[in-house]
Amino acid sequence: MAIGNYVVTSLCNPGHPQWFRLLVDVGEVEDRPVVVALHFFGGSSFITIKRDKKIWVNGVPASIPAEISGQLTVYESENTVWLSQKSAVLIGLSPAGEVTVTVPKEMSKLLCGLCGNYDADAANDLRGPDGGLVANMAAAMKAWRAPDFTH
Repeated sequence: MAIGNYVVTSLCNPGHPQWFRLLVDVGEVEDRPVVVALHFFGGSSFITIKRDKKIWVNGVPASIPAEISGQLTVYESENTVWLSQKSAVLIGLSPAGEVTVTVPKEMSKLLCGLCGNYDADAANDLRGPDGGLVANMAAAMKAWRAPDFTH
């Protein structure tokens, strides 16, 4: 994985009432690429979670646990920081940079990003933002670089 910011998953339709967008920030730690932070956009909130368990809500440092606008909660469990979007998405970031994303079945096929559409069919996951198939994971990563975070 190359250093940069990538769209891991998002509801493809920004007009959806539960719309969200999750980016991973890949940095270099001990000469190897690793996820150093998550950036979550949802409703009127922007949340950054770092591997060292520091968080920011709409650009302001916050403490864990945090409840944001009644729809989002950030908490720690089993050494992992979790972000929960009410009845929709659960996202975790471990100190090692491991990212976990869980979505309800009814959201499958509504999602797009590096992790595909969550329909359990890996054959259709390598798609770019335009919906077209890409040749391989390297091409998918290039296609899903976050243009608003990339130089």
